[in-house]
Amino acid sequence: MRNRPRLLLFLASASDPARFAVGPALAAAAERSGWRFECYYDALRRGRHFGGGDPAEAPAGWPNGSLFAGGRHADEVRWLASNHEISALGDPQSVLWPVLDELGVEGLVRSTFTRELYAAAFSRLGEPLPRRALVVDASPQGRHGVVIAPYLFPALFGAEPAVALEASLGRDALDADRFEGLFVEPLLAWLDSSDGDVADRDYADLTAELAERHSGWARGVFLGDPDLVAAQLGRAARLRLVPLYGQPQVDVIARASRTVSRAREPVYGRQYDDRDFFELARHGRGLQVVDPGPPFESGRDLSPLPPSGA
Repeated sequence: MRNRPRLLLFLASASDPARFAVGPALAAAAERSGWRFECYYDALRRGRHFGGGDPAEAPAGWPNGSLFAGGRHADEVRWLASNHEISALGDPQSVLWPVLDELGVEGLVRSTFTRELYAAAFSRLGEPLPRRALVVDASPQGRHGVVIAPYLFPALFGAEPAVALEASLGRDALDADRFEGLFVEPLLAWLDSSDGDVADRDYADLTAELAERHSGWARGVFLGDPDLVAAQLGRAARLRLVPLYGQPQVDVIARASRTVSRAREPVYGRQYDDRDFFELARHGRGLQVVDPGPPFESGRDLSPLPPSGA
């Protein structure tokens, strides 16, 4: 049998704040080990493409993309498994476990506990568990209620390996020698250091600054709201897409004009309103619209998915 790429698949609920920390840490570890990475976050899905505006103000389920069946999520996983050696871990309640079991995929651990997820993943990857932990805050922060945690994932791809921890879980949720806060408010006494402050700043200001901070890592741009950025982590990590967001998004496109102009085509994400298409065009860029779910980036270099019923 031909050698197939190894792929680490992380399963979580879209309501689990720990995914903002665990997902990026696993993605970075997989990359260091020469593995591919994908994630799948269960959510209520109404089978619609969300056409713009603030997802928090939309009817429940509308911003979350296609239905499990209508979007052929199980077929997408089967297609991945036909071309990858998958090792899966995560939420025991994930809707993908039945199809993964049917396929005989290696299950590392079925758990939502950060400590257990890292122990299983790093052991399988053959990587030492880093003793440095970056701590992120999944709650809305500052005057504008900014959820900044999903936009911090490029920090995990730095030269020094690290794991990540969602702040509400507390220091005892993870064994580490050093806990470094990233935009954690209020400042927690158990942090060894802290970097970043949301305060009165909005999404556009913060994500434009972060994009510039990680410009040496970035090759492209991902434009989207927090849940979309989190769900598309596999694509963003593999293509090195630095995330941007604004309400409206034309604000961040203007503020991060240098980042957008030097990004590889296309910009991935979804529109806040139709002005995004015109503003990106002024920078010589198009928008490849994606939703919070499959198809997976790791399947893009494969042959097309067979037609339904084939």
